[in-house]
Amino acid sequence: MFSYDDIKHDIESAEVRTENIMRIIDSSNKYAPRAEFSIIVKEHGLAYLPYVYLSVIAVCLERIAACAADGYLLVCFLTIILLMTIVVLGALFSNNKKASVKDKYLNIKGKNWSYDEIERIIVYGRNYIYVYSCGKKILSLGMGVKCSDELIKWAKFYDIPIKMTSDSDMSKGKRFLISFLGILAFALIVCVFLRLVFR
Repeated sequence: MFSYDDIKHDIESAEVRTENIMRIIDSSNKYAPRAEFSIIVKEHGLAYLPYVYLSVIAVCLERIAACAADGYLLVCFLTIILLMTIVVLGALFSNNKKASVKDKYLNIKGKNWSYDEIERIIVYGRNYIYVYSCGKKILSLGMGVKCSDELIKWAKFYDIPIKMTSDSDMSKGKRFLISFLGILAFALIVCVFLRLVFR
C-alpha cells in the first residue's frame, strides 16, 4: 500500500511532468532526451480500489443477509460480488504497461518501433498521451506518468508530429460514467438471465 506522503509526492511529480510536457511542446527548441529510459504506468488511484471494493462487498453481504429467503436477490448480489471481483482484479493486474526507449527505438511489450515508424503522438489536454504507428494506437499513458516528459522530448527530437487536442475533465467524467453504466448494464443483464434460469 502507498502512504499519503508517497501519493502526495507522486501527484506533485506528475504535475511537474505535465507542466514540462506543455513547455516542451510549446517550445521551438529541441531538447535532447536521455539515451535510455523506461515508462511504467502504475496509477496510484488504484491503491484505493480495494477499499471501495470491500465497501461494496460489505453492502452486498448485508443485503444478502437481509433477503436470504429470496433466492433471486441472493443470486443477484452474488453476481454483483463476482463481477466486482473480476473488475477489481482486472484493474489491479492489467494496470502495468511497460515501454522503454533506447536511442532511436521505442519498445512496447517486446516489440521495437523505430522513430520513423511512429506516425504521430496525440496529447489530449492535460490527461493522456497516445502514440500511433500505421494508423494504430500502440501506447497510451497518462500525462503525469514517470518519464512521459522524456517520451515527448524524444518525439520532438526526432521530429515525430505531436498534436495537441483539448480533453476536458468533463469528457474524462463522461468516459468514467459510460464505463460504469456499461458494467451496471452487464450486471443487470446477468441478473435478468439468472432470474429466467432459476424460476
